[in-house]
This record gives sequence, structure tokens and C-alpha cells, in this order.
Amino acid sequence: TSALLCRDNTLDILQAHYIPHSSIIPSILKHNKPLVIKFHGDDARIFPYKNSLNRRIIHASLLRADHVLTASEEMRKGLIALGGDQNKITALSSGVDTREYAPGDRDQSRKTLGLPTDGTMIILFVGRIHPWKGIREMIEAARNLHHMLFIFIGPGTIPYHPENCRFIGNIPHENVKTW
Repeated sequence: TSALLCRDNTLDILQAHYIPHSSIIPSILKHNKPLVIKFHGDDARIFPYKNSLNRRIIHASLLRADHVLTASEEMRKGLIALGGDQNKITALSSGVDTREYAPGDRDQSRKTLGLPTDGTMIILFVGRIHPWKGIREMIEAARNLHHMLFIFIGPGTIPYHPENCRFIGNIPHENVKTW
């Protein structure tokens, strides 16, 4: 599919996510189309440091890209250290607006949501339920911290989990604040 898209003359720009597997073909076949690649996390923090081949693949992708987006300034600096052009790499955070998602009345939220009000510590995950997001590690922690409650909000396949894990599913954006 990537090879066909690279040759599609109706496209003005190519964008690849999750480097390297989605960037290799566009990096090679981009021709005269601008290529933007986006590093999300492990692709910038772990993959290049596993071995020299991985480092060379990342370096080649950085050289062929017309612009690079990262999820943080820390990743941006790491990619510059790997040979990326600092003028072509932009950190574009997808973090949380702490003005909008500021702590509210904890007891009232717990009552509204039907959660324990006895001081039980609650760990909240909001995002896609996917192994790459650390779900397995959180479930393993829940197995060892049975006095805590782990709540997962977001779409995805619910894995086998202990009783102190609750999977809420996908909820409307405006309801996330209460959680």
C-alpha cells in the first residue's frame, strides 16, 4: 500500500507514523513529494539503540524526511543527537491541558462515579487499550497492589485482569474530566 501511495500523483505530501516500519518505503520512493515522519515514543527512545542497523535505519529516515515531528522535546533532542537536522525537527506535544484538566473535588467525583470513598488509591489510565501503551505492565502492577483500584478508560480489547481492574470503555471527551 505504501508503495502505491508514494506513486499516487494526486497526493501533495506523504506522512509516516511509527518509525521505522511505516517510513522505510516512503523514504525510498518519495520522489519529489515532501515526506513528514512522526516519532511517537519507542521508535525514537528504544528502537535506534537496540543495534547499529536500527540506528542506520533511523538516521536514513531522518535524512530523507523533509520534516520530522516528535511527541516531546526530549525525543526531539534525541533525534538531533542521532543526526537529525534541528531545523527540520519539531516537538508537537499531545499532552494534557492542565488548565482544562485541573484537579477538582475528589470526593464528589468518586461519589458521582460510584467509586470507593474510603481513601482507596485509584490509578487511572486514559487512552487506547493496547499493549504498546503499557497495559500489561499496569495489570501486572494491579496483581501486586490488590489494595489499589486500577481504572482503564478507552477503546480496545480488554485483556485478562484481576478484580481490582475496571475497564470503562470509550466515553465522551467531556466526561473524562470527572474521572
